Amino acid sequence: FSFLLFFAYLFSLLYFLLTICFMDITTTSWFYDRIWKDNLCLLYSGSYGDDITEKFIDLSDYSGKGDYQRITKKISGVIAECFQNIIRHEDVTEEKNNREGIGFFLSKNCNEIHYITSGNLIENKDREQLEKQLLKINSLDKEGLKALYRELLNTDEFSKQTLTGLGLVDMARKSGRELDYLFKSYDNAFSLFYNQIMLKPPDEETVGCFELNEAQLYHQKMIDDEILLVHKGDFSHESILSILNIIQKNLREEIKKSGAFRKIYHILVELIQNIGRHCYKEEGIKEGIFLLGKTGSNFIINTGNYIEDDKVKGLKEKLDSLAKLDEAELKAIYRKTLVEGRLSDKGGAGIGMIDIF
Repeated sequence: FSFLLFFAYLFSLLYFLLTICFMDITTTSWFYDRIWKDNLCLLYSGSYGDDITEKFIDLSDYSGKGDYQRITKKISGVIAECFQNIIRHEDVTEEKNNREGIGFFLSKNCNEIHYITSGNLIENKDREQLEKQLLKINSLDKEGLKALYRELLNTDEFSKQTLTGLGLVDMARKSGRELDYLFKSYDNAFSLFYNQIMLKPPDEETVGCFELNEAQLYHQKMIDDEILLVHKGDFSHESILSILNIIQKNLREEIKKSGAFRKIYHILVELIQNIGRHCYKEEGIKEGIFLLGKTGSNFIINTGNYIEDDKVKGLKEKLDSLAKLDEAELKAIYRKTLVEGRLSDKGGAGIGMIDIF
């Protein structure tokens, strides 16, 4: 990519209140500098519901290479269990801590290895018991895990701890290796529990390249900058649909509170489609990055993608000229572009960009 420029644009796009937002264009670069080698990196920090699980599974399925497809079923199972684990604890933490959206999910594919990380608040009184469960699980071989799973499955009473134990055992069985985990103190009553699974095709000799403490760093950055969603990967048509489904299904209620759901969603669609239409294509992949943040009633959308160096000057001039126009002038140039039919899937700053401005 020596002849390409990573061009991040349109930061601080939507302002519905004159509040200061933590996420700006440098946030996009912060994440991209750390995940640019990944085939896929999907980060989410917010509220969870059962209906969003399948959308994350769908999106994770689009960025596999090589022997990736041999582990897709395991990936789907682990993602589902991670979400269930977060949902199990979310009701308790929201009720007692009055804190929404602290849950964290990561799905990452690099070097033929897929990482799945989850993070959720747990009550400090449950921490010791959970650590004992994890130590026991990590001490067992394949047959021991199978026996423990059956033991938990045949219990007379399914408590939250039992269900969590079943999920952790199932993830250990699917990954075939010890569970990676850490605890971080949150306040006097709660701790953040992070759990990471590494999945790779059988006989794959690739060495792991992602540590759990780095995932925790991503989560902290998302909390500090009030980021809801980060996606880096292929922005082909199918992938775009999955991203939009995630936003529509799980963020609709949040966006509706602003009273401007249609406008925000329309711009989200246009920005994501812009990447799919105009991004430089490498080996059949249209690679880009998308971030969505929220502060109060204020939403910020950051996008970025590769373009050829010889297109930078022209695109920058078009964007600069659009940024100087007022609402009436933008309407006029929008109508003129429609009438003259100067629409193209190539180049930049066409009808879609005018519409966004």
